[in-house]
Amino acid sequence: FLILFVWNAALAPASQLGGKYLEITILDVGQGDAIFVEAPSGLKMLIDGGESFKRSDMGKKVVLPFLHRRGINKLDIVVLTHPHDDHVGGLPSILKDIKVDMVLDSGQVHASRKYIEFLELIKKKRIKYTLARAGQTIDLGPGVKGCVLNPSEPLIEESALNNNSVVIRLVYGNVSFMLTGDMEKEGEERILETFPEISLRSDILKVGHHGSYTASSNEFLAAVNPRFALISCGLKNKFGHPHKSTLDRLELLGIKVYRTDQEGAVVIKTDGKRIFVEAQEKLNK
Repeated sequence: FLILFVWNAALAPASQLGGKYLEITILDVGQGDAIFVEAPSGLKMLIDGGESFKRSDMGKKVVLPFLHRRGINKLDIVVLTHPHDDHVGGLPSILKDIKVDMVLDSGQVHASRKYIEFLELIKKKRIKYTLARAGQTIDLGPGVKGCVLNPSEPLIEESALNNNSVVIRLVYGNVSFMLTGDMEKEGEERILETFPEISLRSDILKVGHHGSYTASSNEFLAAVNPRFALISCGLKNKFGHPHKSTLDRLELLGIKVYRTDQEGAVVIKTDGKRIFVEAQEKLNK
């Protein structure tokens, strides 16, 4: 394991982290997204479930084994940022196996088989279904504030599924996370227009659209001003993610980048003051 402890850019030992911490894991699901969040209250949220192409179901292969190892048999919230197969693909397998209290979804019309199966399972299992819209709050218990920043009405028409991704900003104490799904530049512009008076600054940015050149505009990066950037993408993926222009922008701003295609799963823990990052070194680079 590669381990880095950060406290305002100074090193801090892990033992100083108390029991009350927020933990976020960017799972290594190849060319897709799956993010697990556990709050100090014990409430648990899963954002996306990875891809499911041919016989590769990341819900079965990666997400469920991760949850089972931790003894987790219930999720309080499942968020589907948008219905592309690299985000929704693994969720049907997860809904079949794990009790889910509530689903938060962008609610966009999409005819993919996996998305239809996802919606049918929600209905069959009588899971509470909520449309995500900007301005909503997410309850993960005392101390953790979750705010939905995207999508907002009217929905964006250009690259609609990506740009209307559910975007969540999580705050615990003095530490904040910006989780962007596959949002591209048009969605970033919408957030900057919709929330001009609030601070979007976040210590950790989950980079939009796997590091594509269509996301992470200079204006959005300036507003978020992260210290760390997390990129979820597949090793030697056919899309060329992350794009060199995105990496160049992040490097120019001095942002430390963690990539699942290079480091594997990335775990971030915080007590609201200090940040602890653990990146699992990939065995097959």
